Amino acid sequence: MSKNFLKDQDLGDLGEELWAAWINAKGGDATISQNGLTENGETRNWDVYDNTTGVYYEVKMDVKAHYWAERRGEPVNLFLEYETVKTHKPCGIMKTDAQYLVYIVRNPQDLHIAYTFDLEMLCAYLWDAHKLKRFPVRKPVMHGIGNVNGWTPPLHELVNDKAAGFIKLCILPLSLLNPSHETNVSELSLLETENRQLTSE
Repeated sequence: MSKNFLKDQDLGDLGEELWAAWINAKGGDATISQNGLTENGETRNWDVYDNTTGVYYEVKMDVKAHYWAERRGEPVNLFLEYETVKTHKPCGIMKTDAQYLVYIVRNPQDLHIAYTFDLEMLCAYLWDAHKLKRFPVRKPVMHGIGNVNGWTPPLHELVNDKAAGFIKLCILPLSLLNPSHETNVSELSLLETENRQLTSE
């Protein structure tokens, strides 16, 4: 198992832990999928589950979105896996059982900003855009191998277009992971918004 794989796993775990902590801080009861498996060994196609609302979330953590945007001279893009390269089977957001996508971006100030989308709307939006070849398809390569294809839509376009299913964004402070730190709901409400116009810069 490569160090890069373990690093990616650690980042994924951090994203899931942050979102679960956010849910709990707002009065929910979050369960994190353990290595994508149930107690019976069956595959779980979701990352975080809120037992109080019955809602499943797919959680993605991206710490290099701003790095790649600057390097390529592009707007900040999301990377959303949708099919395997060799077999063209659905994966990522096209396979998940979750109802919502939480895409967490670490910005240059080291703030973790979570963008929440209705997955049914987002997938339909991206598939229609795919037919029109609106967004570049990229295949991340690790150790000379690229296993998945992913759409790379600009973040500001998804947030600003209602058809993409954007719901809200919120800032996830790392202090949420500290059990001794108490955060009340009114404080958390200052860290989220449902109306935010983003620019391409």
